[in-house]
Amino acid sequence: SVAKTPEGLVLMCETAGWWTGRLYEMAKVAGYGYEEGGVGRMISVMLEGPYGGPGHAVFASFSAAMFIVGGSGITFALSAVQDLLQRDLEGSGRVKIIELIWSIQDPCSLTPLVPQFTSLIHQSTRAPLKISVYYTRAADNSFPPDLTLTVLDAVIARAVSYGMGIKASMDITGVVVGVCGPVGLGDEVAQAVSAVDHGRRWAVGGIEMHEE
Repeated sequence: SVAKTPEGLVLMCETAGWWTGRLYEMAKVAGYGYEEGGVGRMISVMLEGPYGGPGHAVFASFSAAMFIVGGSGITFALSAVQDLLQRDLEGSGRVKIIELIWSIQDPCSLTPLVPQFTSLIHQSTRAPLKISVYYTRAADNSFPPDLTLTVLDAVIARAVSYGMGIKASMDITGVVVGVCGPVGLGDEVAQAVSAVDHGRRWAVGGIEMHEE
């Protein structure tokens, strides 16, 4: 999760084996969760990391942000979107268009995150957030052919249109594309980004891709 939130540090875990299964059962017994309003319990944990991160890319400096994630890659996108919305409310960000696309194999994966998606959309008053969820049976969480390029082209068009209606001092500062998921998904997004012609890139102020 992003910093400076009432909940503190939020970690998302999927029940994928013995350890996470025990953690899930412990959470149920303790009555911990947003829905139940439980108080939780104290446990000892060991953390290592962090791994990855945006490096020198400052997402909030772009005019538009697009996140394409598969499966558990949603955790990367959620924290990034939270940060962008928080910066926008503080007046320290330039992003005015946010697009989130999530590919999942199991429709049940969506249910626990609906309240958080709803909350983020309600917060996105100045920088509109659009969330799309796709169900797929593909093992690599891949999207239908040309979907990524189609959505990216629409984001570029919205950013260019927005730039036409603002002062010269607020020039369009490009689109950042964040991707997190299986290797095949990253390759697909990279191909879509590279397929954007030079004229479109120049019009929007450039396109930068970050693969988590």
